[in-house]
Amino acid sequence: MSLLAKRLAAATLLFWASAAHADWEVGAGLGDEIFGESPVTAQFSYVFGERFEHVLGIGAITERQAGPREVSPDTVFLSYVTRIPIKRFYLGLGVVVVSDTSEVISSTGAFTQTLGWRITDRWLLEARHISNAGLKGRNIGENLFTLIYRFD
Repeated sequence: MSLLAKRLAAATLLFWASAAHADWEVGAGLGDEIFGESPVTAQFSYVFGERFEHVLGIGAITERQAGPREVSPDTVFLSYVTRIPIKRFYLGLGVVVVSDTSEVISSTGAFTQTLGWRITDRWLLEARHISNAGLKGRNIGENLFTLIYRFD
């Protein structure tokens, strides 16, 4: 294991160990229709923090095709989002790294914004936008609508 990988693993363990409260989330949903297709999305996240929630997640977005042309391939993403609570709602801001670029997300590094509603303590409904903010290439951005279940 390289020195960088060891440091990253140690920092991750310290980060998780320092959480006063932690939960897990699993979610599934649909993406916005672009070029006549809506992809399916799924995500799995580790959530920690008290006042503000910090969310480390891994997710996937299925491919889109426009006729014979593949517009966006199956994509895996890693994300970090800080959620700011507003009663039963929240706003989230964060960063994302995606496995593949496309006409929809044109760079591997991107930003994400979320708007969520805590239906109950366990169920959340979230709208997420992933985009590189026009920093590199054509950028349509990805809109995902996800139903999330939280457990501990």
